[in-house]
Amino acid sequence: MMRNPFSDSRNRAVLQMAVQNVVLPVLLFTLIVDAALSCYDLGISMLPVIMSQNSGPAGAGRFFAVLYELQGDFRAVVTAAAQLFGVYILRKRIALNLNLFREDEQIRRRTAFSATAAGIARTAFYIASAVVISVLLNALFSVTGLLPSSAADMQTMEIMYAASPAAAAAVFGFVSPFAEEMVFRGLALAGLRMFFAGTESGKSRSRAEWTAVLFSALLFGLYHLNPVQMLYAFLMGIWIGAGMVRTGKFSTAVMMHMAVNLVSVFLTYRA
Repeated sequence: MMRNPFSDSRNRAVLQMAVQNVVLPVLLFTLIVDAALSCYDLGISMLPVIMSQNSGPAGAGRFFAVLYELQGDFRAVVTAAAQLFGVYILRKRIALNLNLFREDEQIRRRTAFSATAAGIARTAFYIASAVVISVLLNALFSVTGLLPSSAADMQTMEIMYAASPAAAAAVFGFVSPFAEEMVFRGLALAGLRMFFAGTESGKSRSRAEWTAVLFSALLFGLYHLNPVQMLYAFLMGIWIGAGMVRTGKFSTAVMMHMAVNLVSVFLTYRA
């Protein structure tokens, strides 16, 4: 039986658009954040040498000492600045994808339902369940040793939570979730949904939508760059994406992510 050349060409076109308009922008965001943090970490690693060799004004020495002492807070600020800069660079693509997402007839119906009492309850369910799933996943990884932490994983967590509680809550509880949702749900999920589901209908459209959720979660997991966080972010990304598409509201994804991170910060500093 001959294969349908139109189907093949359409699939190639969809794949090409997805790579150009989703994968490459996400990669750019990842490179911006990683480059900023790598430069910062390199500078911090050289501070002891700089401090020991500093023969300049006393003020410069005090500045280096404060920078070294508060390196966790400064790293949090660098993280927030890099992520917001990445969102700014991609703002046009994010806005386009989100607008197309909101204008979809199916999403319009879900958004209208979300304004009802039942819809508000559904949104609250997704937010609360995201927190519960996050806590259960962390407990599972910790108790079972399913993913034993490597030296790199431990170093990442130590650096992340070296910030003061206020800085950690502000950056990892609010700024990072907002920026990451802009990229991984506002750009990636909305864009992939448009490409995969745009020409489908019925069950095929539903499958395409969930394929977009899955692939955007995969990109979200890969962004975290270490095994423990990659699997955790992938699983959470699926549920956050589900919350967004089932309620029809991008704000649901942002609130889910913020709630998860704020609870994580609270439990970390409480311990």
